[in-house]
Amino acid sequence: VVAYTLEMESVEVDESKVRRTKPDADESSHTHIPFPAVASLMSALAYRHAETAEHSARVADLCVAVGRSLMSVSEAYILEIAALLHDIGKIGVPDAILLKPGELTTEEWRVMKMNERIGVEIVGSAFYYEPLVDMIRLHKAPYDSRNEVTRLPMGDALPLGARILAIADAYDAMVTQRSYRKARLRDEAFCELRRCAGTQFDPDLVERFIEVVCDKPQLSQTSSDKMSRQTAVQMATQIEELARALDEQDLATIEALAGRLQATAACAGATEMESLAAKLNQSVTESDDASEIFELTIELMDLCRSAQRAAVATN
Repeated sequence: VVAYTLEMESVEVDESKVRRTKPDADESSHTHIPFPAVASLMSALAYRHAETAEHSARVADLCVAVGRSLMSVSEAYILEIAALLHDIGKIGVPDAILLKPGELTTEEWRVMKMNERIGVEIVGSAFYYEPLVDMIRLHKAPYDSRNEVTRLPMGDALPLGARILAIADAYDAMVTQRSYRKARLRDEAFCELRRCAGTQFDPDLVERFIEVVCDKPQLSQTSSDKMSRQTAVQMATQIEELARALDEQDLATIEALAGRLQATAACAGATEMESLAAKLNQSVTESDDASEIFELTIELMDLCRSAQRAAVATN
């Protein structure tokens, strides 16, 4: 199902080439994850517990920044979704525990752990994509579990996304103020990550994470433009398609998506988005500078992401 546009009237389809069955898992490395569904789950989480939704958004931004240099753009998109939804199970936690101002008891932590498993089931049922589910399911698994009784994978057998998510999740938790404890300073959090490197966390990724955070203290772009949640989510749905087009170096698709975003932003009065999309469109049509096209596309994806984050937080 797709949204109707006037351009569809001129599209001709060769019915002999239309697939009527689901492709095999090994035919494609990409599985579509509809962003409106992700946004809906995030909205539900924000309504249930705004602090958790805000934490998840920050963790997602950290994961994207770290993963961008270590995986394909499409894989980084999957990691972003995993980070956004890694705490979705908290929507089922009772208020007495979720809103408790002090530290949790052993029994309350048991309830929290149970809802972590429920969160994995929610994501698995909603999206049917094993790499996404595994990132969430395994992000709490220790990097070195030889001293523990566990059947979980360890070391580099853990998905790369899960290892990145583990570090980003722990870091944001440490540097965020809580009613029962003060936030740690950034360097204090770095020291704790290094202390746990090799046991809880991948030591190489810890150093990479620290490097990225030091180089880019402001990981999320913020837009001064105001737009409706519907428009913001519509823009955010283009992130996945831009990621796929960028990985495949599909300039025609990048140009089409940039034009669509430019038109949508113009209607919404989102001048920053409109200007950047126009610049990308011009770069694709008039320039063969691949690095410029790559950087502009990444910047446009970040702006789409920022718009969606703001919309979910305020609706």
